[in-house]
Amino acid sequence: MGRLAHYVFLTSPAILSIVSLVCLAAVALPRARPGLQFATVDTSNVEVKVGNDVFHGLPDSYDYSKHKDFFTIHLWNYCSGTIQNGVRHVDFCSKNGKLIFNLFGFWKSWGVSVHRQDVRFYWLDHGPRLLFIAYTVSGILKSLEVIASVASIFHRWVGVVVLATASSLALLATSIMTQVTYHTLVSRADDEDIPITAQDGRIAYALNWSATALSLAAMTLWYLQFCSPFNRGGKGKAAAEKAPYTYEQMGQSYTEEDGRDTLHLLSKTPQTMSRGVKDNTAYEPFRVQRPSERLARDGVSKFGEDL
Repeated sequence: MGRLAHYVFLTSPAILSIVSLVCLAAVALPRARPGLQFATVDTSNVEVKVGNDVFHGLPDSYDYSKHKDFFTIHLWNYCSGTIQNGVRHVDFCSKNGKLIFNLFGFWKSWGVSVHRQDVRFYWLDHGPRLLFIAYTVSGILKSLEVIASVASIFHRWVGVVVLATASSLALLATSIMTQVTYHTLVSRADDEDIPITAQDGRIAYALNWSATALSLAAMTLWYLQFCSPFNRGGKGKAAAEKAPYTYEQMGQSYTEEDGRDTLHLLSKTPQTMSRGVKDNTAYEPFRVQRPSERLARDGVSKFGEDL
């Protein structure tokens, strides 16, 4: 049971790092997925009159200026579509790149109040591009951490702690930046003159914070592993590998037998000594003992396990 707990303690940071990377990839990969947008702007109640014609929604300048009922904003691009019978249907997604960075300015020309007249919010002009950089850096650091975490299960490497710390801080900063950028967009996109509504992408935010929390948990476990004395290798194994040759005293060198000195008798009768060697009765004051013999006598194997 103790060995199983030890292996769980060793592998838990790597597992948490892998799950964190999966959550991050679900949001950051360059592909628009339904429900994983950062913000949704509903323009279905907007009416634009051009001559005698009335159009619903706002035109999408990158889709031949077709009027759309909603826009969903992702990390790499945005999508637009229509609402039919209360169900949203995406019919266009922009190419991955800079189109999303020009979308806010285009809305402004139609009266959508992304910027208030008395306040210029610099972050909405530059935030999406910086978010792209932040997600890229976080993804690279987290991928390196996962590789180092798996390798560290078999071979201890202090660099994994550095990578875990860097990726966790990058993820935390990215989650905060995402929340600030698109929450500000949603809060300022509503306009009294134009009936549009905006919503946060709750699933994307939940995945962001889940990835951050899992990364911080993995980082904490790595610190505990490297600070804990109970890590790879045990005391018994270290003793078996590093124990020097020792000498075990087999008897007292100066004993009295019937009032006579044993050492004196040994030095006085060499024939007795040679005879004792033959019949294995010679006196041994000390015996050289190897570490494996000493550990076996103490009930410890050379692998650090109790016999």
